[in-house]
Amino acid sequence: EAVARARQIDLSEPWAKLAVDAQRALLRGCGEAEFDAVWEHAGAEGGAHRWRARWPGIAGVIDQEYARRVASGAKTRRADYEALLGDERCPSCSGARLRAPARCASLGGDSIAAVTRLDVVSFAAWLKGAEAWPERAQALTADARQELGRRVEQLRRLGLGHLGLDRAVASLSAGELQRVRLARQLAAPLTDCVYVLDEPTLGLHPRDVASVVAAARELVHAGNAVVVVEHDVDLLGAADHVVEVGPGAGAEGGAVVAAGAPATLDAASRTARLLRRPPPALRGAPRASSPGVLSVRGATANTLQELDVDFPVGQLSVVTGVSGSGKTSLVRHVVASSARAGRPVGCRELRGLGAFSAVVDDAAARTSRSRAACVATMTGAFDELRTAYAGTAAAKERGWRASHFALQGKSGGACRACRGVGWVRSDLDFLGAGQWSACEACAGRRFDRESLAVRWLDLDISEALDQSVASLLGALPERGHRRLRRILQQASRLGLGYLTLGQSGDALSGGEAQRLQLAAHLAGEVSGAALFLLDEPTRGLHADDVATLRVALDELIAQGHSVIAVEHDRDVIADADYVVDMGPGAGAQGGRVLYRGLPEGLVDCPDSATGAALRGS
Repeated sequence: EAVARARQIDLSEPWAKLAVDAQRALLRGCGEAEFDAVWEHAGAEGGAHRWRARWPGIAGVIDQEYARRVASGAKTRRADYEALLGDERCPSCSGARLRAPARCASLGGDSIAAVTRLDVVSFAAWLKGAEAWPERAQALTADARQELGRRVEQLRRLGLGHLGLDRAVASLSAGELQRVRLARQLAAPLTDCVYVLDEPTLGLHPRDVASVVAAARELVHAGNAVVVVEHDVDLLGAADHVVEVGPGAGAEGGAVVAAGAPATLDAASRTARLLRRPPPALRGAPRASSPGVLSVRGATANTLQELDVDFPVGQLSVVTGVSGSGKTSLVRHVVASSARAGRPVGCRELRGLGAFSAVVDDAAARTSRSRAACVATMTGAFDELRTAYAGTAAAKERGWRASHFALQGKSGGACRACRGVGWVRSDLDFLGAGQWSACEACAGRRFDRESLAVRWLDLDISEALDQSVASLLGALPERGHRRLRRILQQASRLGLGYLTLGQSGDALSGGEAQRLQLAAHLAGEVSGAALFLLDEPTRGLHADDVATLRVALDELIAQGHSVIAVEHDRDVIADADYVVDMGPGAGAQGGRVLYRGLPEGLVDCPDSATGAALRGS
């Protein structure tokens, strides 16, 4: 209001009728100018609070409040703020990232901003064009160009020629990021080193796995050792030595089950069976008839080229294609973003969202894991545990309800020092970092001593959180606790029985968090048909766990829900009701639909790398 008075802006006018400079002042602030503001409220001395300050604008206030909530770890209303945020090109440098003096320098007639806008392939051609530069420029840049040439060649060989040099890392797919890191290692001529790679094929199409195998071989030939944690059958088959650990997960694992060259592994081992099994059978008919479609029209997000796509409702739709072909852009940046915003985003039109009671996006489960959350709270099992402890005689004698056993409650039995987390953070501002340590007040047990005196199944509530999903499921009485049993059963069915209920969210992998979210939905009471958007749900899973996941997806479809999944796994693709295959290449060479329909027809698509993978070629 003070800004409006000073700048003579009529706040009763509709926004669209305000002058551009008035809109800019209200939304973006007024720079260094200060204003005398008055806030009238009953709690202020004299009925009004007066102060003089700069005005950061409505957008600036939102930025400040969002940053404060992120820094404090608060989740309250954070999603409301995120819905108001978006990326836009910097008006000062037009996205070049540099100040004016740096933008003015040129080499070969091009500024550094213009060069970094090139993709890898175009940049390699620009380097070769240095032959036409003046001799002095060639001499000064000879060493740098040689090093740059080696680095971009590694990127190109790993199938990353489509990436722009100024591409933000956060916008890369998991597979692209893995290969960028691998290219960096290959460009460094090291020998006598041990390289440890954790699932380097994560997020890669089967066609792209061959480039990772070739890169690993190159490291070995240079005199290095490469140790890989991996599930991909193609990379396993190319290994010199395989070590299978198991036989189960968690406490049931930790032993060497089989070891040796792939061809010599014990036929009884899981890896041997995986290497020798036949190609998957391709679905020739959908599970059920579709009652409708989710229609996307004119999708242009990122590299999508005016796509028109229809996804059937009530079925499992799988979006496939080589890495970087636009799969995530279609599902995450068009469908998910449009559902979240309530309007078309990245496309001209999106119809059919009204058929769903909810849209469940697994991105939230993968990215919002925090230390304050745990397996029990993420699945809803903790609500049932609180009810169980409140139902004991000891709790009733004290007049405690389920809310007394809440974590992070302002009142009740949660430890005041750590607020039920079990850990406290010591901020080391002078180091720009912090450290977590077990809470001294509760010794990491989350609750006060009096609350820990209440026992159920001969366990206090801290001991119950220390139980694995499978252990607590086995300890439940035969009758009662129906919802808790369903949650634990679904988590176990999804291969998560080894997780302890109190394991913090920030210690979970993205795949574990995603499957916990699925378990919670499968165990919940069905209230209308939902749309599940999954980004590579088999990421990091063994083939046996993939089979379990497929059963869970079948159950979702049987309940009337719809699933759209970005996926490379051949078993999941073969089992889909509907396949949208994208390509034929990555980046500008992708963004088009090569095939749509049942999996059995995909093998006949000549330009499809996915079809070739299903054929086994």
